[in-house]
Amino acid sequence: MRYITFALAKGRLAKKAMALLEEIGITCEEMKDEKTRKLIFVNEELKLKFFLSKASDVPTYVEYGAADIGVVGKDTILEEGRNLYEVLDLKFGACKMCVCGPKEAKKYLNSNEIIRVASKYPHIAKEYFNNQKLQTVEIVKLNGSVELAPIVGLSEVIVDIVETGTTLKENGLEVLEEVCPLSARMVVNQVSQKMEQERISKIIVALKKILMKKNRPEERNMRIVKVNKDSIANILSDLLKRSPTNYGDFQDKVDAIIKNVRDNGDKAVFDYTAQFDKAEINAENILVTEEEIKEAYEEVDDELIKVIRKAIKNIRDFHEKQIQKSWFETREDGVMLGQKVTPMETCGVYVPGGKAVYPSSVLMNIVPAHVAGVKNIIMTTPPGKDGKVTANTLVAAKEAGATKVYKVGGAQAIAAMAFGTESIPKVDKIVGPGNIFVALAKKAVYGNVSIDSIAGPSEILVLADETANPRYVAADLLSQAEHDEMASAILVTTSEELAHKVSDEIDGFLNQLSRKEIMEKSLDSFGYILVASDMKEAIDTANAIASEHMEIMTANPFDVMTRIKNAGAIFIGAYSCEPLGDYFAGPNHVLPTNGTAKFFSPLSVDDFIKKSSVIYYSREALEPVHKDIEFFANQEQLTAHANSMKVRFEDNQEG
Repeated sequence: MRYITFALAKGRLAKKAMALLEEIGITCEEMKDEKTRKLIFVNEELKLKFFLSKASDVPTYVEYGAADIGVVGKDTILEEGRNLYEVLDLKFGACKMCVCGPKEAKKYLNSNEIIRVASKYPHIAKEYFNNQKLQTVEIVKLNGSVELAPIVGLSEVIVDIVETGTTLKENGLEVLEEVCPLSARMVVNQVSQKMEQERISKIIVALKKILMKKNRPEERNMRIVKVNKDSIANILSDLLKRSPTNYGDFQDKVDAIIKNVRDNGDKAVFDYTAQFDKAEINAENILVTEEEIKEAYEEVDDELIKVIRKAIKNIRDFHEKQIQKSWFETREDGVMLGQKVTPMETCGVYVPGGKAVYPSSVLMNIVPAHVAGVKNIIMTTPPGKDGKVTANTLVAAKEAGATKVYKVGGAQAIAAMAFGTESIPKVDKIVGPGNIFVALAKKAVYGNVSIDSIAGPSEILVLADETANPRYVAADLLSQAEHDEMASAILVTTSEELAHKVSDEIDGFLNQLSRKEIMEKSLDSFGYILVASDMKEAIDTANAIASEHMEIMTANPFDVMTRIKNAGAIFIGAYSCEPLGDYFAGPNHVLPTNGTAKFFSPLSVDDFIKKSSVIYYSREALEPVHKDIEFFANQEQLTAHANSMKVRFEDNQEG
């Protein structure tokens, strides 16, 4: 077993962190010797290491993997801006980052005047003024007593940490604006969170329970937070860190797999399948046979087949309404313009295997391609150790209209479809969900083929007022939290009473449902109950988060829906729960995640078609405008463009 390493900020934070860790059974006797000059401290029994560091270096150690876990102030995290996971507010070392200065300086904060801001935290100061206040400022970096700056005329205001405010008062300064609350936080290396997920999550959950008991007598699994600029900014920052694009540590491995498959074709695919899936796959058995499909139908429950067929009908009916037709318009002057719509020739659908077996995703990816008119729909999915594909997956693929199914998974499947191998044809577009390796592989091959998106973990946001049923809300939040530890479940409500009732219902459901541990980890890291002052603030918050799934449970949900700008799918009313969209209603459940609903749309028929512009001008139509076009081209100094037009009317030229 490898060591889990902690980097602790020297001084009070380290002492308080160790005291807190001791409460969950993590100790290190070596560290209690204040005379020691050792740099690394070890608990051999628990396979843990600890080292003390300058606070500003802790995020660096964590980002680069020298430490798996760090404890440092929120101020340092914000200032350093490192790529890491902020997983827990440890609640000690509480203070505030503030804009301070003489009382008369407040006028500068509500004007367009460029002012000087002195700070030990130039990044935080710049971020606050430029992005939150939309005010241009000149940042003056200081390392010592920043309070001196406005006194000696170096700056108009300062941005600094405020605990008691005593130093400010003694120097004739005061707090003018609060930037954000601060406290000690636990941060985790992104790769470590994946590779040592079980051990690290166990520590986080144990600490959270201790902190809950310290900060409120009742133990709750979801945080209740008042909506403000800081809380929303922090939540958005946390959610965006879940994006697969932040896992650059895996990219080298993925790139190596892609290169190997591109260079060596089937051989690489078979080798990786043996390595990762423990299955012996070769050119003779990589393609799923009709006999295997027949066997799958015999294994699958007849009732499931009936439900799959009902779902396909709904999905097909919905997507048929998205079909675009070619169009052409003609004018009397001899001009014809139009748009030719053509389905893609070959598309690849990736379907996960292992614990992530989702026949519903098979339907959602294949049916719109089929409706669009794609001739060849190639599906890849990893086999089990027995060399077979999960029966439910095979039946769903057959019913949806897959042309061929190949037994290959992971980044190697994406590479095979992107470049083609001896057995697997090259496709024009790759769609479908997958793990981090699949997501990064799709990103890497984009340009050689088209892709649908780089999907992140699942997420749901419920927008509710005092009329909502708290049991319904709690159940729906947990329906997404059970997907995986990185899933996000958020309630935005105008009712503090509802917030507490939902929290209570969640605690009750967690003791009844089968995937309790996964849900708890999801809620610990990415679960929030946000209380807004009114419905406008609640809607603004929902639009800022731009969730994959959004449920509206309010007195007038249709009115609220008209004000929602950013959401992958919108579920209206108490009986339109998210699983309805996942399985049955018809709209596609492949949706934009990680805030990309601000500019991306759900998977649709449009993803499987191409549009070609059609232009026809007769000589008679071109003649009146050709000089205009020549002039335009010459203005861009593209004389060959102009000449291309000119030669067609040379016979009109004098001399």
